[in-house]
Amino acid sequence: MTIYPPDDSQPQLQKFSIQNGYLYYDYVDTTGVSRTLVFDIAAMGWIWDVYQWPATVHAPDEGSDTQGILAGCADGSVRLMSSAGTETLSSLVLTPAIGGTGWMHVRDITVEYISSAAITLKCLSADVDNGSYGPATITLPSSGGALTKLNLLNGPGANKWKLMWFQFSSTHPFQINLEGFAVKVKPWGSTGPYQTALPFAGGGGEG
Repeated sequence: MTIYPPDDSQPQLQKFSIQNGYLYYDYVDTTGVSRTLVFDIAAMGWIWDVYQWPATVHAPDEGSDTQGILAGCADGSVRLMSSAGTETLSSLVLTPAIGGTGWMHVRDITVEYISSAAITLKCLSADVDNGSYGPATITLPSSGGALTKLNLLNGPGANKWKLMWFQFSSTHPFQINLEGFAVKVKPWGSTGPYQTALPFAGGGGEG
């Protein structure tokens, strides 16, 4: 799914609420759909909530015999978020596209991350229908909840592209050290050395 930005022409539909350690940001995006971004204050990370009935506002339910979170929904209903409900987690991070002079090749990849489960790293060609192709999907093993630095030397496999995205995904929350993610690239056919690029760096991923 694509996360579209808020429609700033409708600021009255952008609402913030802090409930039980989470910051809820409810807004209507530029396609007219109600969306909710949630910030986990303890984990210091954002996640995108998708509900069966899209929420437009979150508020506390602080009755004498109940404690919880109420969600005002786009269909006009008010619903109590259930701690016994089922939840499907999916975390995804996509870098800006990196490029260079003509066709490029990536060789070494270094990733610093924290995760209690495996992370899937896909190298995606951002320029389609021109013969570009990225290396095979890479699985980053669980770091056991500790910061881990993984060096994939000569590991990505065959690739040739002009623009490349790097996508991290998992069914569990994870953290990527943005400054600790680096790739070594050079123009296709060049006899010079590979140069380090930082896909999360400023300048649109130019490093």
